[in-house]
Amino acid sequence: MNPMKRKSDCPWTSTRKRKKQRKTTESISEHKKTTLAQSDKGSWFDQVKWLDEEELNASVSARKLCSEIDSDDRTEKRNNIVVDINLLNGAIERSLVCKFCQCPVFCEELEERSGQGVRFGFVCTNANCSLIQMPFNSSSKSGKLFDINRVSTLAFPAIGRGQLAAAKTLSILGLPKPLSKPVWCENTRIIADACSELVREELEHSARELKELVETDSEGYCTTAVSFDGSWCSRGWCARDGVVAGISLKTGKVLDVIHLSSSCSTCDRLEKLHSEGQLSRMEFLEKQVEHGEVCYLNHDGSAQSMEAAGVLTLYKRTPEGIRYSPFVGDGDSKSYSQLEQAAPYGPSFHIPKEDCIAHVTKKRMGTNLRKKSKKLADGRKGLGGVGGLTTKRIDSMQGWYGQAIRNNKGDAKAMSKATHAILKHCSSTLENPNHSDCPTEKSSWCSFQRDIANGTELHRPYKHPLTPAIVDAIQPIFDSLGDE
Repeated sequence: MNPMKRKSDCPWTSTRKRKKQRKTTESISEHKKTTLAQSDKGSWFDQVKWLDEEELNASVSARKLCSEIDSDDRTEKRNNIVVDINLLNGAIERSLVCKFCQCPVFCEELEERSGQGVRFGFVCTNANCSLIQMPFNSSSKSGKLFDINRVSTLAFPAIGRGQLAAAKTLSILGLPKPLSKPVWCENTRIIADACSELVREELEHSARELKELVETDSEGYCTTAVSFDGSWCSRGWCARDGVVAGISLKTGKVLDVIHLSSSCSTCDRLEKLHSEGQLSRMEFLEKQVEHGEVCYLNHDGSAQSMEAAGVLTLYKRTPEGIRYSPFVGDGDSKSYSQLEQAAPYGPSFHIPKEDCIAHVTKKRMGTNLRKKSKKLADGRKGLGGVGGLTTKRIDSMQGWYGQAIRNNKGDAKAMSKATHAILKHCSSTLENPNHSDCPTEKSSWCSFQRDIANGTELHRPYKHPLTPAIVDAIQPIFDSLGDE
């Protein structure tokens, strides 16, 4: 036995190599022979031709199915990718040859770049070849502008950045520079106009939908509760831009929105040029009048007063046939007080006020307890630590206060009792339990009352309940929020 020959360990397999079976011409159909002959002629230009012929010869159902599949594939793969042009040229030179001289083909830029958009073309490496350039775009076009440029102009402002940030980001990535500043601004204006038109249509649709759902009163108005709230471009009261929106509680859709700005870069630049003497007073006034049509400056005051000013403006321009009543706010602004003084619907129409429960529980109970804790914790004797106001305990008390309001709507006395029960519950001890005012339902947040209702013994008293000194310090907060 040949020692170099290894015996197979498996009894069902053989170590003998199989002979490769060659395809004969008899096994290939005439249709395949014709197809192969056509594909061998020249480059891929002829392949497109015979593929079109095959498609014409196919049945109507087959063409319909293929078109649907192709369209779905194109839809799924329609996205932008970043490709190294050197790697792309290397792949093209290895894969494509010229139809006329059989020399390699490469891809080059035919025109000067326009932002992120480029116009490419296939060129033969043989200078004497008569191959006509086949131009194509790196991105689709809408008019004279590449879509990728318009998308980038929309993307960077969406994250609060502009043309300079786009130029820096693209330079780090090694990508073409963005559009020039004038073209970028013009494109931004076009997008802003389109967005404004879309917002106007959506707001009109929301108003029509509300009128269909809400019945009109004797005066012919659709009266609906609207929640108003403001937001700013940055934290703190130094923001120069803010937005105020009104949302219908009936439909949950935005009925109106307004943007407020206390600054304008163009106005500041004109004032600077005028103060430096580069513009005369007449030229300064002329440019101010020209700029006034597109100026965004519409608020004269602090950032804190933007919400109240925006709410008042939204009330004054209420859509025809609709009244915003009651006013639903967050309870931490002066919007309602200014609204009462302005009386947008006339002195005879009173607009009641309602506060959002989530804002009340978070900003009244939670914020007051945290401020109390921080204020006294800086002194010699703080409210934190063992038996004090910890973050976890404040969160629990804040949530229970929200349940006290939701579970006792319309009953001020029961609401007050449930609010004071929170402080009694947190100060209860094993020797002196004080859960008489806690909710008695089976799903009560008080484990003591929940055990009584369900017949269980799962209640465990606080290991470190609130001390009497802590209770006396925060008792005024509960007396204020639990006042009938």
